[in-house]
Amino acid sequence: MANAAVISLVRTLEQLVQRKPHLISDETRRMVDSVLDSLEYFQDFLESTSKRRQNYSRKVEELEREIRMEVEKAEDVIELKIMYGIMKKEGLSKTFLRTLVGKIDAPRERKAIRKTLLPFVKKIDAVKSNVMGSSFGTNQVQGYDDSTNEDLLPGPSSRNVAKLNPENIVVGLEDDLVRIIRRLKGPTLTREIIPILGMGGIGKTTLARKAFDDFETRHRFDIHIWVTVSQEYWIRGMLLEILRCTSDVTTDEKSNDGLRDTISIEYRIKSMLLDNLRHTSDETKKVSNDQLMDMIYKKLKRRRYLVVMDDIWSSEVWDLMTRIFPDDNNGSRIILTSRQEEVANHADPDSNPHEMNLLNSDNSWKLLREKVFGVEQACPPELQYIGVEIAQRCQGLPLALLVVAGYLSKISRTRVSWEHFAISASNVVTNESDICLGMLAMSYNYLPDHLKPCFLYMGVFPEDSNVNVVRLINLWISEGFLSDELEGRDYFEDLVSRNLVMVRNRSFCGEAKTCGVHDLIGDLILKEAEKEKFLQVTKPSAKKLRQTRRYSFHSSALAAFWKLPSIIRTLHFFEGFKELSNQVPLLVSFKLLRVLAILKVYYLQPYLWKFGK
Repeated sequence: MANAAVISLVRTLEQLVQRKPHLISDETRRMVDSVLDSLEYFQDFLESTSKRRQNYSRKVEELEREIRMEVEKAEDVIELKIMYGIMKKEGLSKTFLRTLVGKIDAPRERKAIRKTLLPFVKKIDAVKSNVMGSSFGTNQVQGYDDSTNEDLLPGPSSRNVAKLNPENIVVGLEDDLVRIIRRLKGPTLTREIIPILGMGGIGKTTLARKAFDDFETRHRFDIHIWVTVSQEYWIRGMLLEILRCTSDVTTDEKSNDGLRDTISIEYRIKSMLLDNLRHTSDETKKVSNDQLMDMIYKKLKRRRYLVVMDDIWSSEVWDLMTRIFPDDNNGSRIILTSRQEEVANHADPDSNPHEMNLLNSDNSWKLLREKVFGVEQACPPELQYIGVEIAQRCQGLPLALLVVAGYLSKISRTRVSWEHFAISASNVVTNESDICLGMLAMSYNYLPDHLKPCFLYMGVFPEDSNVNVVRLINLWISEGFLSDELEGRDYFEDLVSRNLVMVRNRSFCGEAKTCGVHDLIGDLILKEAEKEKFLQVTKPSAKKLRQTRRYSFHSSALAAFWKLPSIIRTLHFFEGFKELSNQVPLLVSFKLLRVLAILKVYYLQPYLWKFGK
């Protein structure tokens, strides 16, 4: 991620000059200014090539890789040998030499800084000369001129796009929705399982959500439960989420002596869950998964419930969870969404799965048009033919259509710019398994450079996570991608308007509270993050640890922990940190660490003071 590396080095140099001006000689300041000029040139170059993805060559990729590598090396040296070295010496002077000197030897330190910077100034100058000497280092990029290319004219702002693209637009799902609601309201009294099957990105979750939120349907059920399973499921987390959904307890239930103790424990667990499980509690240790299942079963007993188990991948999950759903012949319903037909057959061999189909040509164009222009605004006649062609390239897959619409909403509404995009779309593979990933990858390539690291950063979170938006923006700031929360909100809304990030929950005033990404977009993020050496996620399936600056542990961390490079900047632990509790002091040895995010921070409490040092 060359642009992110450039931005980070700019801020590191600015911090060096601002925080330690007494150690920056005139000659060193000229060197710093020279590097900043080169970095500004790199940013212009990267922005230019970013807007010409369809004209990319291997040479451009090599130039970007060279920029990233040399800029990262320079930043490592500046932070480790200069800034950290100064802090260490100043700390020693305050501790041991206060009575003698009171500060470090400034003249000697100025000379050392100048000597350390010089090789990297020369190297960055050489990279700049290499870029300028290429045909890509000018305003002309393979015959295209910035001043005349209509593709770069501004499209609608992200805020306007959000208004034009309401989340309740449903195209091609009307008949599916009618059939699902009819089954939910049907006269069958036995507990019925309703599987919704289809490929990734086809709209299974959207259909289930529309049925789940239907007012008349909800009114028929006493309890409503939505739980996301995903490939790498966590049974206890699902049980706690289901328990949270059953939070309405009636007065009659409270008066029942047999349930009183259960309710008391249940409420304490819910309270801890709503506090994001920040602290370990003796209560959660005492309550086993079997006890949680018994609690849920008792809550659902004799109640008519509607349950959605979204994104279920294996029959094993159903076998583990089926015991919590009583069948009292009262019309309860369970919706399962899955890509696997065997899951539906295993859950209920007699069920009639609802299989979703790809959109036809008319509905594909209708969905694309309404997402770009809104329901009420017409598409200009000169764009209709090319728009239909672009829609057909998505082969009826709603997710691909939504992401493409997000990009088209950002560019100028001219035939030239749309044809420009259609040419690129024609090069995307068109077999069913790869079409969506190919279209998503193309939309990623068209992202502005300042949004790319923010988008790829979504990869640090486990699949189907509900990510707190404020926390996400603060992480972006900590990484150096942007400077303040207001700017972060703009970046976030831009990604949402491009249909790359989904808002999962909003506050009463409409502001996004939590967000996430579709699992296919998550696959793209991990693929691009690995390709650009931006991030590595460690899972049970991970074969080896690659050299990068950011790591996120979604599973056991012990084996990989000892292989982490010393230059690491970011560490996220979602699982596997407890086993490292005895090795926490080793984290202090990562001198360049900027972000340390641990899901359960109570393991860190004895060591927090060391990180401050």
